[in-house]
Amino acid sequence: MSVGNDPGARERKKAQTRSAIQEAARTLFAEQGFAATTVAQIADAADIAERTVFRYFESKDALLLPDVHELFESLTRQACARPPQEPPLTALLESLIAVAAGQPSALAVLAQRLDPAPRPFGGQLGGAIRGLESELTEAVRERLAAADPSADNSALNLRAAVIAGVAVATARATLRTFRARRERAEDLPLGELERMLREAFAVVQGGC
Repeated sequence: MSVGNDPGARERKKAQTRSAIQEAARTLFAEQGFAATTVAQIADAADIAERTVFRYFESKDALLLPDVHELFESLTRQACARPPQEPPLTALLESLIAVAAGQPSALAVLAQRLDPAPRPFGGQLGGAIRGLESELTEAVRERLAAADPSADNSALNLRAAVIAGVAVATARATLRTFRARRERAEDLPLGELERMLREAFAVVQGGC
């Protein structure tokens, strides 16, 4: 039976094509950034026609935002699962490293620019990152409260918000630097992103 006459085969082919488009987009976004990547480049990397991309995704934005939410949910889960005795900033660092090991291209979304854009993507990504900071703030606050049950609530809220905000900003700065080095065609060894994240967080932990 041909693929055209086999509904199951057609669905598998569609799933393969969709997956190929997403993987091509992730790789290109990680290598050259969201703004610099065109749909034509994504289509070429996936070995399909440009019009085929739009059969599966209504826009370039639609290729990235699902990964954004999945990534941020993963980060929050990792942070909540870290050992309770671990300092909050260390817990967030180790969560980032764990996610980077499993989803290196997806983590690059944190390096995307948040400047106003012609399409609403910039605002959507900015909102997603603010949501991530809010989720991480709550995770840090719970960790701080468990370590010091008698602590003042307002002080806990402020400290948690600062720690979460600093962690996200440090990760974004590190990822932008990492991507800039890749754009200069540097041959980065395996594990360089982890090394850079640890170095960056050490700067923060050392008082900048």
